Amino acid sequence: MPRSLRSQLWLELSTLIALAVLAVIATLLGVLLPRLNADVVAENRRLGVATAAHIESFLTNFSTEIDQLAEDIAAKPALPASQRQRMLDTLANAHVNLDALYLVNASDQVTAVGLPTAQRATRDNLIGVDFSGRGFVTQARRERRIVWSDTYLSSRGQIVVGVALPLPTPAEALAPVPGVLVGELNLAQVSRFAAELAKSNELLPIIVDQRGNIVGHPDAQRALHQDNISYLPLLHGAVASRPQTDRFTLDGIDYIGNATPIKGPGWTALVAQPSEQAFATVRSTLLALAAGSVLALLLAVIMAIIGSRRMMRRVTQFSEQMHAIANGDFRATIPRSNIEEIESLARSMREMANAVLEREARLQLAASVFTHAREGITITDAAGTIVEVNDTFSLITGYSREEVLGQNSRLLQSGRQGPDFYAAMWKDLAGKGHWYGEVWNRRKNGELYAEMLTVSAVRDGAGKTQNYVALFSDITSVKQHQSQLEHIAHYDTLTGLPNRLLLADRLHQAILQSQRHSRSLAVVFLDLDHFKAVNDAHGHNIGDELLVALALRMKAALRDEDTLARLGGDEFVAVLVDLAQPQDCEPVLARLLQAASDPITAHEQVLQISASIGVTLYPQDGGDADLLLRHADQAMYAAKQSGRNRYHLFDVVQDAAMQTQHESLEQIRRALEREEFVLFYQPKVNMKTQTVIGAEALIRWQHPERGLLAPACFLPVIEGHPISVAMGEWVINAALTQMSKWYATGLNLPVSVNLGAHQLQQDDFVSRLTILLGAHPDVPRQCVELEVLETSALEDMAKVSRVMQSCREIGVRFALDDFGTGYSSLTYLKRLPAQVLKIDQSFVRDMLVDADDLAIVTGIIGLARAFDREVIAEGVETPAHGQLLLSLGCELAQGYGIARPMSALALAAWVASWQAQQPWCTPA
Repeated sequence: MPRSLRSQLWLELSTLIALAVLAVIATLLGVLLPRLNADVVAENRRLGVATAAHIESFLTNFSTEIDQLAEDIAAKPALPASQRQRMLDTLANAHVNLDALYLVNASDQVTAVGLPTAQRATRDNLIGVDFSGRGFVTQARRERRIVWSDTYLSSRGQIVVGVALPLPTPAEALAPVPGVLVGELNLAQVSRFAAELAKSNELLPIIVDQRGNIVGHPDAQRALHQDNISYLPLLHGAVASRPQTDRFTLDGIDYIGNATPIKGPGWTALVAQPSEQAFATVRSTLLALAAGSVLALLLAVIMAIIGSRRMMRRVTQFSEQMHAIANGDFRATIPRSNIEEIESLARSMREMANAVLEREARLQLAASVFTHAREGITITDAAGTIVEVNDTFSLITGYSREEVLGQNSRLLQSGRQGPDFYAAMWKDLAGKGHWYGEVWNRRKNGELYAEMLTVSAVRDGAGKTQNYVALFSDITSVKQHQSQLEHIAHYDTLTGLPNRLLLADRLHQAILQSQRHSRSLAVVFLDLDHFKAVNDAHGHNIGDELLVALALRMKAALRDEDTLARLGGDEFVAVLVDLAQPQDCEPVLARLLQAASDPITAHEQVLQISASIGVTLYPQDGGDADLLLRHADQAMYAAKQSGRNRYHLFDVVQDAAMQTQHESLEQIRRALEREEFVLFYQPKVNMKTQTVIGAEALIRWQHPERGLLAPACFLPVIEGHPISVAMGEWVINAALTQMSKWYATGLNLPVSVNLGAHQLQQDDFVSRLTILLGAHPDVPRQCVELEVLETSALEDMAKVSRVMQSCREIGVRFALDDFGTGYSSLTYLKRLPAQVLKIDQSFVRDMLVDADDLAIVTGIIGLARAFDREVIAEGVETPAHGQLLLSLGCELAQGYGIARPMSALALAAWVASWQAQQPWCTPA
């Protein structure tokens, strides 16, 4: 029994959709599951590598500090034992994870021990201890390199790892090693890091040494007992110096983990995650796909039912319209369908119904188009005799219909196209059956005009040409406008010289000519000196007259075969061709300089300027036009920097230096955008009152590849560049933001920020500073101090003094940084409204041993007292420095002896716990 169309459609659609859904689900399972498993492995590898990198950094920082101390000790062999002991104690106090420091002599006897303050009572017990039995110490001496030990219990009963560094020796390879510096690193910090990582990421991080002993574990007791897990196969694979990921069982729990080698002592970072937790996403994905499969199948059945019903309605409607057309209603509307077969049948019926209606309409339309077309239309016979024209033909040519009927179309020819042109036209008509192009013809009144012409051949059933139909439009005005545009596009409107576009073509042609004839050419970049001053003083009209006059003079200074172009503004480029040798361009360059520097009269005013010229040669300095122009531009800037009114030949070495400078600037610009810069803060204290009086904000670059970079690595690059202004504003804003955070927690700490000369001399500096301060209304302005180098302040004394005074009026303090390194005139000091003088650290550091430095420090303190200025000493590294400064009358200080620069978080903790050095508290 035959099925109904509806049931057949329902069955087939349901089957197809269900199969498609199942195929998609199978594909997703085949793609997603391996990818999810791979993601779990990749995440474990990432965490393992990151953990290993952290531990490596921790160990490297420790060994670097020990290495620096070893170099300092070796550099001063005659240093008294007491001072050498202080150096060891200073580092032992500064490094919280340092258990002890031992200085071992050439006989492996301990001669000095550095201990934290609380442990120094045991020092005498350690002096003279024999280290010859410690293999890593003798190995370091023998191999003259840093050597890490296995873990062991220190004299304080702590699990430590030792690092031995031989003291540097003279360059002679056979010089004996005078001693070894041994540091013991307390490994409790490793377990603390593991505990933090485990807590924040729900992981099991374990650090093991070369023997498989645990030295870092979230459970610190396991590290203290040094449990051994060397039986794990995963640790054996990591010995190959590359990360390994695998599943393993530990303490009865199934884990997936990554083992990554740690350079230095040969440890391994094992970061693991319970397998059940790691693969939770895989299980949830399988459940989601199962639920989705059921839902998709249900939707497939519902869609099949709805689709079959909709199609049946369309079939019924289509059948009714077919009956109407069959009864003679050719205007009946036939509905469209998205089913190809039904739509094809409907299209055929519509075409049949419209055929009769359209036939008559086409005839009427053709007659209307011919009569009212905007294009001229000419119909000729096969011999070219005109048999019909429309009204637009007469309007364009001036000939009436009666005047041209029976005439040959040659009647309109202007004579501008020769016989070859028309021969090619007739050839195309004979071969292709059509021709299209521009033609110049002549009107009845003799005037020439341009037309866009299309000619088509009309052939009979046998392929024989019966007629030609020509359509044309008058494009004379378009051609004229095009000519004007081409001139505008290639020539400067003010001077009439070639512009940048035409210069590029001329330079390209000149290069080709030089290649053919094995000659040289010179690209000359000219920039007028002080032209902006003329514009500002006399107005743009006189400036334009000056440019026109100079253009005429400089063009006259060139040879006929040379080119002079204007790039815009006061920049010109000349191309000197056909040079047998580079020296041939020098007379032309001299004439150009003379032409630019001769006085010019404009509007009864005598003006005199000059030009700076940069010259580059082809093929010596570059192989393409853009490179030559860039080299010439660079040479021009070199001419300006050399004093202007001269020419400068391009220098390859100078170009490389500028390129390196540009790349460095670009790296710094991107770092600023990516927020790679951070602020560290160095405390400033009052040694007499034992109080913290503020901090100096110091910028650092957290480079993604090179690590933390000091300012000396990047600030000199941006000096005088606009980037320095942007960076300076970033530093001020970052410091204000941090001050707001401190104030919110009750830490009211003034902060000083360093300013560059370029930023300070910006016209809008004060207004920009006011905006930044306004964005942080909770920060008292008197707590903001701006430090400017003494040498920078003297570059433009008057302007800097005005800026400093304006800043004082809005409540901001100023300090003269590195005071004493510049021209410290009493007049300058009086004129600069700075409240604070900062004694340069170079004087403070050596004043204990250098009488001249002591005299300078004493003099600066006296100047500050005489001018009622505060004075603060930089470079205070020892209690002796502080005690001497107090005796001289300087109470404020900062330096490594007080605290190194630190993060904002660390500074808050430091302020809460700081205690002054005892000698500072003793009356002088």
